[in-house]
Amino acid sequence: MDMKASHRDFELPVTAHPSLSRLLDEWRQAWERRPPTTEDLSFDALIGDYPGLFLVDPGRRKRGKPDPLVIRAGPAIGERIKREIGGMHFSDLIHPQIRKRVNDVYAALMKTGRPHYWEMANTVFGSRPDRYHRLLLPLYSHDATIEYLLGCCAWD
Repeated sequence: MDMKASHRDFELPVTAHPSLSRLLDEWRQAWERRPPTTEDLSFDALIGDYPGLFLVDPGRRKRGKPDPLVIRAGPAIGERIKREIGGMHFSDLIHPQIRKRVNDVYAALMKTGRPHYWEMANTVFGSRPDRYHRLLLPLYSHDATIEYLLGCCAWD
């Protein structure tokens, strides 16, 4: 598969949050030189424009099982869910009933290198449901294998 071509044909729906369109454009611009790395799309450089940014190490394991690790998360995420998630594994964050679906999405992205987008409602106990948008983008190592996943959430 021509990975670069598969990235060019990925489109966000018209309902996507405008900030996610901008982030996708930045990621595509990096592709013009090489598969995007954390040097091209640095968390620290992006966080000011994308407070819902998060960085995941998808290859982490916990108790011998695959269990992605959130390395860093922007302030908007902590404000929305009322907890800091940087340094936490998915098994500590995501309810077991939906974790398989989330893990399947991440596994598909790791296999294809194709970005992933979704819209959904998220409810934190004691608050009203929030509709949010999430874009997930692969970041590569210098040998062109996927090393990290850069995600960004935006709320209506």
